[in-house]
Amino acid sequence: MALPFDKARAEAQGQQTWEFPYVSWRTGKTDFTEGSFQYTGGFFLNEESVPADARIPGWKPVEITVKDKRTKARTKKAGLGASVAFLAPVRYREKWETDPESGKGRSKLHLVAFVRGYAEPLCFVFSGPMTRDIRGMLMEHRRVAAFANRSKPKGAVGLPAYCFWLKLEAGKHFMAGSGSAQTEVTYPEYRAPEKLTDESVEKMFIGAELMDEAQDLFVSLAPWQAEWPRQERQTSVDVAQSGYPELNTAPDPQARVEKARAAAALGHTDRFFEEPPDDDYNGEW
Repeated sequence: MALPFDKARAEAQGQQTWEFPYVSWRTGKTDFTEGSFQYTGGFFLNEESVPADARIPGWKPVEITVKDKRTKARTKKAGLGASVAFLAPVRYREKWETDPESGKGRSKLHLVAFVRGYAEPLCFVFSGPMTRDIRGMLMEHRRVAAFANRSKPKGAVGLPAYCFWLKLEAGKHFMAGSGSAQTEVTYPEYRAPEKLTDESVEKMFIGAELMDEAQDLFVSLAPWQAEWPRQERQTSVDVAQSGYPELNTAPDPQARVEKARAAAALGHTDRFFEEPPDDDYNGEW
């Protein structure tokens, strides 16, 4: 007989597992052709993680070269890349990791989000100083929901921030690190309308159908988030390399967070509703 898999409920089982395609951030280099994915940097989704016919509006086929940290061997990977992405960020988790060989620690952040134009949720992976920037951007994005909720009926539940598209775009090139360890990088930057209005917020709304899916996902991901308990970590996180040089002057971690939030809101905010560039570049990283 056919087993009734359609009747199995995840919440009725002792342990759930979550498997999402991972999206990594690839930094840009000015050595490459201006305007190309290699130059700007951006998000990369390995083609092995999604169906062969997967398509995301604004994401283009690219090929990157990945170097193994231990063997130094280089391998090419194909997938979809984008220097601009619209996300509905549902939940994130963060933990502190220590490299067993070097003894150095760094933060790792996983963000599960829907991407505009793609039906399934993806897991965006960030590490190092970039995680502080991402948290600042998520905090800043809450103001969109706060603006929208000013008009909610009395007694109604407000809309969460993930009901509105968050736009991330590859930012300017800068030198990260210190001394001989410096390297050229690009980080994602937060974009929002220059001025929030009822009209702009309505355009940012992800839609009622996706809102239902996102709310269900938010609830189901509570155990996933709890798998990485929040940990106190050393304050040696190198915020000076976060992509915003002005953070160097902040006197304490909290002030640095506030400056990160302010910096995240800067940039080409009037370009929020522009479509991603139609770049068919397909080259080596």
